[in-house]
Order: sequence, then structure tokens, then C-alpha cells
Amino acid sequence: MRETKNLEFKESITNTFLKTVSAFANYSDGEINFGVKDDGTVVGVKDPVQTCLNIENKINDSIRPQVDYRLHIDEQTNVITLKIFQGLYPPYFYKEKAYKRNDSASVPVDSLELSRLILEGQNCSYDSLPSHASNLHFSILEKALQKKIGIEKLTPDLLITLGLREKNGKYTNAGALFADENDYRGIDLVKFGDNINVMLDRAQIEKVSVLKLYQDALQKYRQYYQNEVIDGAYRRKNEQIPENAFREAIANAIVHRTWDVNAQIKVAMFDDRIEVVCPRA
Repeated sequence: MRETKNLEFKESITNTFLKTVSAFANYSDGEINFGVKDDGTVVGVKDPVQTCLNIENKINDSIRPQVDYRLHIDEQTNVITLKIFQGLYPPYFYKEKAYKRNDSASVPVDSLELSRLILEGQNCSYDSLPSHASNLHFSILEKALQKKIGIEKLTPDLLITLGLREKNGKYTNAGALFADENDYRGIDLVKFGDNINVMLDRAQIEKVSVLKLYQDALQKYRQYYQNEVIDGAYRRKNEQIPENAFREAIANAIVHRTWDVNAQIKVAMFDDRIEVVCPRA
């Protein structure tokens, strides 16, 4: 057994475990086992009842806001398990710093990550925040909605309903993402030859609606991975890589990427595969 992103071992009680308490409370449930060496060797702790009281006092005195946790003593091994639950109101600070897990280590978050935690604690998201952009146009979105649900016109009230505009007239970041033109980095798509040193084609799709990002990426896929084959009296479509798989990969990359990071979705096209990498926190 080894330490993981959600499991940490402590042979003895030192204040460093409080960094991990902050990390688990900020991002995901986790456990700290006291009385276990880094290599997983069980040594137990002396006087586990008193040690539990010490752990409680350290957490209650040092972590703000208060976190939800449970303590359990294994009476056979004298190992104490501290279970920390992800909190509803991040960020959770230890000595005025918020922490996250980086593999099996607890490290301070940077300013961007701290901003995200603050938004999460306020039950907000980046998409819902007001955008600095103004005078946006939505012809691409309007055509898509006309085709899909039969609207006649994309009105300001409908934009508000969709969460793309606020009642005060300001657009949200989600609105800017769906606008015909915006300031966001998009997709860097490269078609390679026999290896990565042979670049056959490159398309950088940027500063346009996320709908156009999706459509243009799909068009590039069809250019290189679809063709028609004559089979007797019939003409059939041949796919080197399934279109549905590419659609899902690109859609997931656009939906789940972190748009407050100034970076592109990277799409690498090879003869036998397509690799999609999107910016994450």
C-alpha cells in the first residue's frame, strides 16, 4: 500500500498534516492514517485516545472555515484514521493558504485556482460571471436554435433564459463563448504524417463561437478520415476512425475545458488515431 491523491500516511503527529486537511476539504474526500510509515508499514501510535484529542484541537484551531471530519481508532493496530470530507464552502485555509493534492503531496494553490475555489464557495462558476465583452452577436447560435427547436428569433429574453445575458443587459462569460466573435483561444488542430516531425496541415480555430469550433473541427475530421467507396452499384461512406467517437471527444473537450486558462485545445491527427488534449486546472 502506498500514499495516493486521497490517502496519506503519518508516522507521528506534526502540523504538516493540516495542509492535507485543507486539500481534502477543498477538493475531495480523503483519509490520513496516523501510525503508518511512508512505505505503508504499520507502527501504531501511543495513547491513541489522547492523540485523537490532539488532532481534533489542531484542526479546530488551525483550519478556517471549520471542516467536516471523522476519527476512528483501530484497537488492534492503534492506527488512527482521520476522514476529511469535501466542504461546501471552500476555500479552506491553513495559515492563510489553501492547499490541493498534487499526486501524494499537498501544495498551495495559485491565485487562479484560489479564485475558482472562492467562486465555488459562492455557488458560482466562471461561465456565470459577467463578461467584459459588449455588443456581441449570435447569428451562429440563432441559426442552430432555429434548426433544432424552431425559434423565429434569438431575443434578449431568450438570451437571459439561456444564461447568456443578465437582466441588466450585461453578457455573461457563457454568452461571450457562444457569440460569433470573442477573445477566447480555441482549437489548434494538426494533421501529422508518418511522425510528429511531418506536419501535413494545421488549423488554428480561435476567437469564434464554441459552436463554430465544434463545426470546423468536425469538418477537418471528415477531410482526413472519411471517404466514399464504390462497392458494385453502390456508393458507401468509409470511416478510418468513427465519427461518433470524434464528435464526443471534441464536445467533451469544449464543455469541460477551463476557459479562464489562456490556452488552446490541442488536436493531433495521425493515420491510426486522434489525440485530444484540453486545458484543465
